[in-house]
Amino acid sequence: MGSIENYKSSIGSGLRAFFEGYEPAIKDLIDSLDSDGFLLRSFTEEKVTRLQNLTNSSNMGLKLSNDFGSIFDPQNKERTKEKLNLLKKAFNTESDFRMGEHYHSILTNTYLAFLERLKIYLLFFINWDKLGKKHKDIHGIGNAIYFLKQKYPSNKYLLYFNTGARNSIAHYTFFWEHGNGGKIKLCSEMFDANPKEMSLTKFMMEINEIQVLTEGFYMILSDKFGLPEITRGRMER
Repeated sequence: MGSIENYKSSIGSGLRAFFEGYEPAIKDLIDSLDSDGFLLRSFTEEKVTRLQNLTNSSNMGLKLSNDFGSIFDPQNKERTKEKLNLLKKAFNTESDFRMGEHYHSILTNTYLAFLERLKIYLLFFINWDKLGKKHKDIHGIGNAIYFLKQKYPSNKYLLYFNTGARNSIAHYTFFWEHGNGGKIKLCSEMFDANPKEMSLTKFMMEINEIQVLTEGFYMILSDKFGLPEITRGRMER
């Protein structure tokens, strides 16, 4: 069984169904990149080590997200409250609101961590010189996706990343509205009169979607070409 099949068997049915809706587009993109001569096939030990080291940086952020998220148990509110009180004591604060701010910050960082990880994968596996670009031309995942969409404009996988959330979070033109579960407001520019709204639940769902689309891209490549295996963290909640 390939690594992508193992991965799919480890995630929930809803997230698996979401990923499988994009899986053919990921494979099509990889096949197109390969047939057009844009995929790299050979990697030095030095480059693989650098890829692992860079991935470790985002893994650290995911560990923080998972550790903080482990406090919350929807099946045991009393136990959740006990854990939260212990953490507040460790942080020398009595504010539940402040702990909520910490969690919101962790979530936005997790969102960015997966997007930047995808950018690293794209930089690592694609021969950008043949696409007429240098690594220095690709300032973020938005640039990478933009350049690829010029070549493959109808690819469903690439089109997924056309959401307004990415730019708002990357440039910190967002804010949180508290109460009723919480909402994140995503501004297209600083004084956007009608910012896009996303509930906390929907935002967490989008983080998980980006996670499986990012790791799925790597694992499908790995299965197809026997590429180097690296240690990748994941969001557990």
